[in-house]
Parts: sequence; C-alpha cells; structure tokens
Amino acid sequence: MQLKKTKNKMILSIEQSKSITISKLLINLAHQWRQPLNVISLSAQNIVDTLRYEDWKIEDIEEVSEKIVDNSKELSNTITKLTEFHNNTNQKQKFSIIQGIEEAKTFLSNPKIVVKTNIDSDKTFVGEKKSFIEVFINILQNSIDASLRENKENLEVTIFVDITSDFTTFKVSDNCGGVDKSIINKIFEPYATIDFKSNHKGLGLYLTKSIVENRLNGYIKVENSNDGALFTINLING
Repeated sequence: MQLKKTKNKMILSIEQSKSITISKLLINLAHQWRQPLNVISLSAQNIVDTLRYEDWKIEDIEEVSEKIVDNSKELSNTITKLTEFHNNTNQKQKFSIIQGIEEAKTFLSNPKIVVKTNIDSDKTFVGEKKSFIEVFINILQNSIDASLRENKENLEVTIFVDITSDFTTFKVSDNCGGVDKSIINKIFEPYATIDFKSNHKGLGLYLTKSIVENRLNGYIKVENSNDGALFTINLING
C-alpha cells in the first residue's frame, strides 16, 4: 500500500512538472517575443511613413523589410523549438551536455544570458534529455530572477562539470548574493517564500529536485558561495 502511494505521488509530481514547466516556458517566451514584435510593428509603420514621401528609395523599403523577415524568423524558430521540446519523448539517450544547456537557454526570459563553463563540446551524458533541459531551465531562470530582485546588471553564471566513471557532477554558481539564510534549508520545498505563490514561482526548485531525484537518479543541494548561490547536481551516469 505504501509503495503504491509513493508511486502515485511520484506520477503526480511528474505530471505537475510537465504542466508547470510548459506554463513557465510560455511566460518566458512571451517576455522574449516583446522585442521582435515591437520591431515588426515599428518596421511596418516605417514602411507606411516612408511611402508617404515622394522621394522614397527602394533601398529604404528593403532594409525595413529585412528587419521584419529576420524578426519573424526568430519568432518562428522559437515556436519550432518549443514544439520539439514538448513532443520530445523522455527516453534515455546519449546527448551533448553543452548542447543540452544551450537548448535550455533558448527558453529563458533572457536567452542571451552569458554562461561560463569548462565543458568541452565532446562531453556527453546518457539520460533523459528533456528532463536534463528542464533542470537547467529552472536553475538558470532562478539566477535571472535573483539578478532582477537584486538589481544585478552584470549577471554571471558559471557551470563546472566533473565526470567520473560513475557520476557526472555539475556545479552551477552565480553572483547574485546567495540564498537568504532563513530559507536556504527549505529552498527545495514548494513555495519556500510566500511572496512567490503566484504564477508558479517558488515551485521551480521544488520541481527541479523532483526531476533530479525521480527522473535523473541523482541529488541536488545548494549552498552560498562568496558571491552567490552554488547548486551542486550529482547524476549517475547511464
């Protein structure tokens, strides 16, 4: 009976993870799309304004049209990536670690975040790629959110990887001042702070821990370093 309850709880956690991850991705993508949509809108208006003048040149129209096309392609590529991510089956596979992290970055509210790493392009991991990406979406977005709360303009995130025959260990650190000592021991609990009980904020790290433990066969912990938070993620190879 207890085993069945545990299994049902794990299944529920996974289903919640799927729903909330998609919700968070859509919120991030909506933030991403504001700029290209503004560019398209302004460019279209510029074409109208340009055509009102008798001395307009075709080069002017072509330049503005290119902006519309380029930004439309950016929006289309984002939709394609989201569709591929949603349709991707969660089966074990061998994949590039750096590619997985880069894919996670495309779904952040700030996809241009600079991440320093010691990961070589040939380093791979065997596991559920989609789950791996979800983990790094949540961890990196957590640093972005922290930088906004702390008004940190020069956000720096560093990822170091240590690979042995049995484990792959990730150490993810930022420079956003660290986790408040009053909540650091319960940071992986749902809604660790009451301020984040809306829009699924506060569930990201809780779900990250669930994914790491239940779907990637690992563990995650957090501590404060000199400049910010340091997350350690230890995954079993294969």
